[in-house]
Amino acid sequence: MIFLTTLKQKDLSAVSAEQLLSQTPHAPSRIDRFTLTHIDGDVNDHDLLSIINHSHMFVNPTKHALILAESPWLNRQQLFFHVVRKLPLNLIQHVNYLNLQLDRGHVSHVIQSDVWAFTYPPAHNVSAHELLSDAIVSSPSNHAPFGHPLIHTVSPLSYDEMNEMLGTLSHVNHDAKSLQ
Repeated sequence: MIFLTTLKQKDLSAVSAEQLLSQTPHAPSRIDRFTLTHIDGDVNDHDLLSIINHSHMFVNPTKHALILAESPWLNRQQLFFHVVRKLPLNLIQHVNYLNLQLDRGHVSHVIQSDVWAFTYPPAHNVSAHELLSDAIVSSPSNHAPFGHPLIHTVSPLSYDEMNEMLGTLSHVNHDAKSLQ
């Protein structure tokens, strides 16, 4: 299962990033930060979604939005960058909690990473690969705050690719609304 979460109020690191990039040639009109959570194991997605919606471990409904495929939080004017640690951290406390809550099945890994979304007006032509080298991955020639080449792997994603990644939950997306 893969899902995104984000703060309902503007993320301060995204505000700082907007300010840092405001004087660059590829300054976006908006930057948003999401946490991508990947839960791996032999477990039913609906059961996991129910646990996620009834605990505050991943989402505090007062402060966070849970984002599944085809969400209004995502749009075609955004370029997405998935920033993953080269040595991912398995959040074992999350694994243990989920396994205690499950009636059946077993969670083996919970891995979290960041997704940054850069919003541009429709007429603005900017290449994700150009942004990757100029503004996303830090180097001696820029001060990119999103990924360091020794620590992170950064992958650009289109809107369709982002929804495809989240699409593993499309069959439970309608049930999620009733659980909230």
